[in-house]
Parts: sequence; structure tokens; C-alpha cells
Amino acid sequence: MLSVLSEKSFRNLFFAQNFSLLGSGLATIAISLLAFDLTGRNAALILSGLFTIKMFVYVIFSPFAGAIADKFDTKKYLIIQDVIRAIAAFGLIFVSEIWHLYIIILLIYLKLHHKISHL
Repeated sequence: MLSVLSEKSFRNLFFAQNFSLLGSGLATIAISLLAFDLTGRNAALILSGLFTIKMFVYVIFSPFAGAIADKFDTKKYLIIQDVIRAIAAFGLIFVSEIWHLYIIILLIYLKLHHKISHL
């Protein structure tokens, strides 16, 4: 099963994707804790709104993602998306109001998926 990791391109993509998913998971935890810190008892309402937006972003943009992504070099495209998401996650440091969280969650989870067939 691990023999597939002997292919350099796949191995690089595999570890980069897992690192990216780890970052997304940590961002979700950070957003949840920050929402609780900003709103206290109303955090459940805010979080339900934030994660509803997260799912809408996936549902609305996923059908168009392949067409958009095919116009760019795959490797550069994935790197640019991860850099944008890292900058957005860094923006969590400066959040002082709830609406900031809504903007950041849009930026973090607005990743347009691409078919990875020609890396």
C-alpha cells in the first residue's frame, strides 16, 4: 500500500494536501474558539452561520471550479490557493468583530478544486 508513495509527484501532492487539510482543520478550531471568545453564549448561533457559509461556498463554487482551474498551471494554482488561505488564517490574529470571521471563513474555504491529472 505504501508503494504508491515511491512516486515522487504523488508523494509531494499527498503530503502537501495533507498539510493543507491539517491547516484547514486548525483554522476551523481557531474560528470556533474565536467566535466563542467574541460572543460568549451566542457562539452557537454565530458558528452555525459561519459553517453554513462554509458549506454554501463548497456547494456554489465546486461546479465551476474545474473550468476555472483548467486555465492555470496546476502546481502554481494549488500553491497560490494555499498561500491565500494561509494569509486569511493569519488574519485571525486581527479579528475584533464577528463580521471579520465571515470574511475570513469565505477566504479560507474558497478553494477551487482542480483535477490533478497532469502534475
